[in-house]
Amino acid sequence: MLVAMSAPRHPGPWVAIVGDRGSRRDEVREAVARALEDGGLRLGGVRQEAIFEGDEHVGYDVIDLASGARLSLARESTTPRLCRWDFDTTAFERMRGAAREGDYDAVAFDVASLESSGEGHWPAITEALAEERLVILTLRPRVVGPVALRLADPLAGLELPTTNADIEAFAAEVTGHARALRTRRAG
Repeated sequence: MLVAMSAPRHPGPWVAIVGDRGSRRDEVREAVARALEDGGLRLGGVRQEAIFEGDEHVGYDVIDLASGARLSLARESTTPRLCRWDFDTTAFERMRGAAREGDYDAVAFDVASLESSGEGHWPAITEALAEERLVILTLRPRVVGPVALRLADPLAGLELPTTNADIEAFAAEVTGHARALRTRRAG
């Protein structure tokens, strides 16, 4: 996917968790969530979960990280655009509201082709960046370039696969960034 070099770059603090399907991205996000919680910080945002019927991948649900609320996000499309899925835009809007309304120190989002083209969760991501909340993005390698061209340089990143020690160090680094940003917002 090509992104124009003149596309506006959104300032704001973010970190990246980069890995292919099955590379433990969710496990890293959960380690970061535990580290934030242990540090007295709050994590909001969403994660996407693949839905299967037997062995067949039939769609995605989106889950609010704070409340656990689940909404149907995508099912197979009969007229694909960017990908093979038909997305429920109201699910994006409802989750955007949940991320916006919480008093979170950090917010996490899964980023795929839709977001790398400026759609999907992208409006919620840019809102969080503008509010100087730490944004934690989980990305597949194929979307890193288009996303990086739209954002300021990340504060930190972790490429998977990696070791448990690296995951723990990354979680501690992310917690430090979130704490510093909270202090800056309060002061």
